[in-house]
Formats: sequence, C-alpha cells, structure tokens
Amino acid sequence: NIAFSIILLFFVFNEKDLEATTKIVTLENEEGEKIERIIPKSEFRKKIATFPFRNESADSTYDWLQYGFEFALNFDLSQDIILQSSTIYQADMMGEYVTLEKLKKFGFPKGIGVPLTLKKKIAEESYMDHFLTGSFTINNDIFHIETRLYETKRGKLIAENSFEGKDIFILTDEMSSQLKKDLDIPQHYLEETNDLPVTEMLTNSLPAYKMFISGLMMLFDNDYQTATETLELVVKEDPTFALAYFHLSGLYSFSNQTEKIEKSVQSAMQYLYKLPEQYRFMVKIQYYSTKQELEKRIALAKMRIELYPEDISAYEILALFLIGKNLIDEEIEAYKSILKIDPTQYKYLKKIGSTYQKKGNIEEALRYYQKYADQFPEDSSSYTNIGDLYKSFGDYQQAKKFYEKAILLEPENISILISLSNIEEIAGNYLAAFRQYQNALDLCQTPKDSAKVYSSLSSYYETRGQIKRSIEYLVMELNEREKFQSPLMFIFGKFGNMVKYVQIGKKELAFQTIEAMKTQLAPPMDQFLSAAYLMIYKELEDKENMKTAIDGVEILIKTFGVEMLRSNIVNAKGKLFEIDGKFEQAILMYNKELELKPTKVKINRYIGICCRKLKKYKEALEYFQKIVTILPFDPETHYELALLYDDLGKRDKALEHLNISLEVWKDADPEYIPAQKAREKLKEWEG
Repeated sequence: NIAFSIILLFFVFNEKDLEATTKIVTLENEEGEKIERIIPKSEFRKKIATFPFRNESADSTYDWLQYGFEFALNFDLSQDIILQSSTIYQADMMGEYVTLEKLKKFGFPKGIGVPLTLKKKIAEESYMDHFLTGSFTINNDIFHIETRLYETKRGKLIAENSFEGKDIFILTDEMSSQLKKDLDIPQHYLEETNDLPVTEMLTNSLPAYKMFISGLMMLFDNDYQTATETLELVVKEDPTFALAYFHLSGLYSFSNQTEKIEKSVQSAMQYLYKLPEQYRFMVKIQYYSTKQELEKRIALAKMRIELYPEDISAYEILALFLIGKNLIDEEIEAYKSILKIDPTQYKYLKKIGSTYQKKGNIEEALRYYQKYADQFPEDSSSYTNIGDLYKSFGDYQQAKKFYEKAILLEPENISILISLSNIEEIAGNYLAAFRQYQNALDLCQTPKDSAKVYSSLSSYYETRGQIKRSIEYLVMELNEREKFQSPLMFIFGKFGNMVKYVQIGKKELAFQTIEAMKTQLAPPMDQFLSAAYLMIYKELEDKENMKTAIDGVEILIKTFGVEMLRSNIVNAKGKLFEIDGKFEQAILMYNKELELKPTKVKINRYIGICCRKLKKYKEALEYFQKIVTILPFDPETHYELALLYDDLGKRDKALEHLNISLEVWKDADPEYIPAQKAREKLKEWEG
C-alpha cells in the first residue's frame, strides 16, 4: 500500500469572525497522526465566470495576452477553495471545449469580442453568480487594464477597476487581490489563507508563459500536434513549469502518445510543490492513472473529500471513477453530496436525473429533471431532458410535447431538431424524418452540429437496411468529428461502426480498418481494440475468436477499470450460449445484461428469440411486445414476431408482421442479410 503524503498547513487565529466563515476538519493520516484543515463554509463560496481580456491596442503581437491575463488570473484564484471559476479553456472529459463551442455558434470562434448579453447568458448556463470582463492597452511598455465585475442574475455592474504596470504577473496578483475584495470575501479570511504570487506557482519566465498560452490556443483549432510541440518547448524554456508538464501529460493522453505520458507526469510530480493544492490533487490522480493503480485514484479522491469535505471538484472526480466502475448508486450519492454542499450547483440535478434514468428509475429521474426545470424555465434543456425521458419508455406524444416547448426557446438548436426528427423516424414516418434531418443539416454552423446530423442520418439508413448509404454518412460524420475531437477520441469513435461492413459482406474491410487502428494506438491503449474485435466476431458468430476477444475485454476492464464494458462481455457470452443451442443459459446472460443496462430495450429481442426456440411462446411474445411498445416499427423485432406467429400456426398474423419488416427494408441493400431472410420467408409462405 502506497502512503499518501500529506502537506500540513497550520493556521493560528483567534477571531470569532473567522470561525463564522470557516470550520476545522480533523483527520488521521496513514500513520495515525492528526492533521487539520481550515476550510470555508459553503455559504461563503463565490462562483465567477471569466472571459478573455480584449486587446484594444493596435499591436496584435499582444493578442496572446487576451487569454494570458484570464488564464493567469483563474490559476491564481485556484489557491482558494472558497472560489469556483469557469473559463472558455475548460474542456470536458472528451477533450472538447464546451463553452467555446457555444460561442462558435454565435460567431465568436476564439471567444473574443463577445457582447455583454452573451457573456451573461454563458455565465447563467455555467451557474456562476458573477462574471468578469476585461480589456487592456499598452503604451511605452506599460499595460493599462480595465476590469468589470457583474452580477449574473441582474447583469448589474458591481465593480470597475484599473491596473497599470509593466509586469503581467504582478498585474495578475493585483487583479486577483482586488477581485476577492469586490466579491466581499471577508478580509479576516483573506489574511489567513494562502495567496502566493502567481510566478511562484506558474512560471517567472515570460517567454515560457507566452508559449504555454499559444500552445493552449492551438487546441481551439483542434491542432493537437502543434499544441504538444509548443508545450514541449515550454518545458525546455522553464524545466520547473509544473503546470505545463501536467497539461503535456493530458495532450499526450489525447494524442495517443502513451510512451511520453509517464515522464511528463513524473516531472509534474517533481515540481508538485509549486502548484496550488487543487492541482496537486489532479496531478496525483494522473500519476496513479499512468501507473494503472485504479483503486488508489478512488482512495485519493476519498481522502481529498475527507480533508476538504466541501470540495466539489473532489466529488466530481470521484463520480467519474464511479461511472467507470458502473457503481450507479454511489455515483448518485456523490452528486447528491455536491448539492448538499452547494444547492446552487444546479447541473447536478440534471446529472442525478440522467443517472436515475440510466438505472431505469423513471419516477426519480422525472423528479430531478422537474426540479431543474422549475429553476430554469427558460432553459431548453429543462424540456429536452424530460422529452428524452418520455421517449426512453415510448411515450412519444409527451416527448414531442416537451421537445416542441424546447424548440420555441431555441428554434435552431440542432440537438432538439434531431430529437423531433427521430420521433418521426420511430413512428415510421421516414420521409418526414428525412426531410427534418436535412433541414437540421442546413442550419448547422459548427462541425459538431454537422456530425450529430450525419450520425442520425447514418442510423436512419442503417435501420432501413441501406448500409452502404449509412456508411457514406458515417464517413461524413467522421470527417466532421476529426475537426473537433482529440486524436484518441476520434479513433475510439470508429469502433462501433465496424459491424456495418460485416452486414454488407465486407468483413475484410472491417478487419483492415481495425488493423490500421492498431498502428495508431500505442500500448496499453491498444487493449481497447479487443472490444472492436468482439463486436465483429459476434456479428460473424465466430465462436472461437469471440472467446479470445472476451478474454481481451476482461483484461481491458481490469487494466482501465472500465466496468461499464461488462455488459459487452455478458452479451457475448449470451450469444455463445445461443449459438450452441443452450437457450436457458443464454436467457440468464441476457437477463444479466438487462440488469446492467435496464434501458437497453433491444436486449428483450435476444431473450424473446431464445424463448421462441424453447417453445415458450407466451414469454417470447411478452419480450417482443416490450420492444414494439417503444419501437413500433423495429424491423428485426417484427421479423421475429412473424416467426413466432408462424410457429403458433397464425400465418395471417405472421405475414402482417413480416410485411412491416419488408416495408421498412424495402430499399435495403441486396447484400443486407436480415432483409434477404425476410424476402425469402415471404416467398416460402406465399408458396
């Protein structure tokens, strides 16, 4: 067992007003020694969104400081747990810049020149109480900075300040200090908390910092290679730049340069003392990830929570690890803990709702979605969340009602338009659905939106057995995804589509594609290929290779802690039993899969097929009906219903369901095997 080193911070204070603002947390470390932390009470937390500082000088060589000032300020603020800030630099777990993506849709691809009303909207959507804007000019090497602090709810100007000086780092310290005062953080608290100069934590090298910011800016254009090369130059310029090493490790991860990750993390660990404690925590998490010591990541997150029981970021990280382990109840508890700490962290109402939905608890999901909607009646997601929930259990009338409410608020929201199109498709209104998808495509303004529509069109054609057309739209989707996804996520995004090649008799192309991926994925990331192989071999019903692939996925789960892939193994084992005619054992496996994925309705088809082959016709019918209740025109299920009714001697009823399948597949590719079988069955029955 590794011993976690605890950095002891001692505070000496007597003031009663400090006690009103903070509380003491006592904890025993691994040696039984008592340690203490003094942390702010939740009611004193401040949440602020910051935006790039506009360069109002005529000298574009200083444009990098539009981001440089904002980044340094946010980093300086991170010393204090009482402050929570958001920036356009923040990426999600897929490496995508969510806020910047929103700004792109409004015509501000770099986040510069954003009007005040839009900044207010972004701050509201980030659940920030305040937002900060800034601008600067330079004259005779002296910077003149103007900042404005606004209250988000009313858009009211709270404070306006000016700063002058030659040193950008000193100016950052001054801005940070003034901002804390403007946010009404008690002076006695500020006097007792860490507030190191930003150069002590970041870098004192202006050339290194300029390159660092320039490297981050490369990511706005999805240029991972140049960004990585630039940050490599940064750490040569300043070998003690801990934060640069940390960002490099992330770039190496997303760029699939696994052989370089460990060295960059070790360098970050070497200079860990330079970083604010929140960043030290993140570096250690990355350290244990590279060592593949997955349980220690969770232990570290829990220790962080013990030390700082009101540190929301620690609960967020813990929740991510719990998602990977598929511990849904514990994930929900982590989100609920965040809301207990700060009830205004409204996005977790949606997360709790979606997690309950994933669990199949419709009532609780709806309750939390409604709580969010009550708080934000003008947020379109208030209605799309509820619409998605109703769609998940087949109440399309209600789903459409909520989507239509959402579209009134955002008439050109691509995701909502896709949802409305999807309802038409599910209802069998294929022409109307196609037209709506095309209309949505015409409105797309970003590669991400285009990729969403292409993906929906690819699925549309796949359902109808037109796999060649499906692949055409898949290629278009991937072309768009390459513009905004990291290299690693782009490779992973191809996995689920290899089966399409098998469906039209081009298995060689599927294997060629995976072999090409193999050259792009360095160890240990190449272990993920076993999941792709499993999908293909399952489609081919290749028993021996399925077993080998199952073993590979088992190793993958153990290595990376991705327990969420367990259902893939369970499904494959069910398929193996089914191939061998061991239908009772197959049903047990498929039911186990259904426990892991209670909202994956098509699992019921696999169970129904096994029941039919066991001549358990009543049970088979019940399972098939579970699907057509939610997917009334699912062609594969109607084909199975046709076989079931034929077994029951009800040929007319069988033909009714077979014709539904054939209608959906009327334009299917000649090579598409399910449609071939349906046509052959029709000829057989019509004699």
